[in-house]
Amino acid sequence: EARCTFSGCSLLLMSLLLAPYLATTSWAAQAHDPMPSNSAASGHITVLNYNVHGLPPLFAGDRPLWRSRRIAPLLSSYQVIALQETFSVHRSFDRQLSFSAKAHARQRRCDRPAGPGLSTYSQTSIETRLFVPFEHCHGVLRYANDCLANKGLLLTRIRLPGSKGRS
Repeated sequence: EARCTFSGCSLLLMSLLLAPYLATTSWAAQAHDPMPSNSAASGHITVLNYNVHGLPPLFAGDRPLWRSRRIAPLLSSYQVIALQETFSVHRSFDRQLSFSAKAHARQRRCDRPAGPGLSTYSQTSIETRLFVPFEHCHGVLRYANDCLANKGLLLTRIRLPGSKGRS
């Protein structure tokens, strides 16, 4: 039975959703300069997919708010950021990041004590958002406590920089 983790699903889903745009636009990996000054004109978009380990301190075993305050300043050079495990730190990121749009998946289920912990931030408008919960989970005290959160995918449709109605 195949299992899907946040990072794997997010990266795969992001690749599938961006595939039509990738096919018609020149893209370049820009590890040294995530947002080149001509990014809108050249068809480049910078995306970061990051698991911030924002579990509540009891489960994290360290200080998630302290860590989020150190991570946030490093994120502003990207145009789109998809964050996982923002359970206890999404408000901290909201305060620190100056992105024009954000989407959080907060849906809880009666049988799961935590919401999804997924957040997307964008320098351009988020046209639509949809949370798709996973139907099954794998363990409460085993398999990384998979059933303690309402895991799933946060799908967002984002207006491309410099586009006129194209997302």
